[in-house]
Amino acid sequence: MRENRLAQPGRWRVRQRSSVNLILPTIGARSDVQPYIALAPGLRKAGWGDGSDRFHRESQTMKPDSAHTSRWTIGEVVFGLPFLASLVLHFIWPFSFPPGIPRQALILAGVLLGIVGMGFLVLARREFSRYGQPTDPGQPTSRIIRTGVFAISRNPLYLGASIFLLGIALAFNLPWSVVMLIISMAICHYVLILPEEQYLSAKFGSEYETYFASVNRWLGRK
Repeated sequence: MRENRLAQPGRWRVRQRSSVNLILPTIGARSDVQPYIALAPGLRKAGWGDGSDRFHRESQTMKPDSAHTSRWTIGEVVFGLPFLASLVLHFIWPFSFPPGIPRQALILAGVLLGIVGMGFLVLARREFSRYGQPTDPGQPTSRIIRTGVFAISRNPLYLGASIFLLGIALAFNLPWSVVMLIISMAICHYVLILPEEQYLSAKFGSEYETYFASVNRWLGRK
């Protein structure tokens, strides 16, 4: 029976390129499917019938609408981890600020800086919430914020974190925290700020360029 089926043209054939030689019905010879077979090349050229490849190509060309995609590229990590490292260093190799500086003055300066830094953080968060803009990576920005603390700093969250940690370092006599804060600000510049500026410039064009030209990266207006 098997040989007879293979011998009958137009009914059965062997699929040679399959990993298993399957005996499949040959529909090419049937007159009722000839119109569909004739249309197949055109449909494939238009993108039909090749959905998986087309999706793969589109997924490769699509770029995420966000400055950051990793959940680790956030200010809490960039500033928090070096600060924790500074505490470890303080216990391993402790040293203090120069004794010529009055301790009370350092504490007072630290408290004032801590309040100012926390104020920047709270006010910046409020502006983000007011305009419905995200602060987590992987989410798109839909508008440029110019009001509130964003009128005097393009990066009030990072500025607030820097001022707050500097205040902590002064108030609790932690020179290592000042050293690590400088490192944190350098990392912030290259890992957080520059990609965000490139993303906003590419997305908003002249609107962001105008804001860029009028407000400093850290503090003050131009």
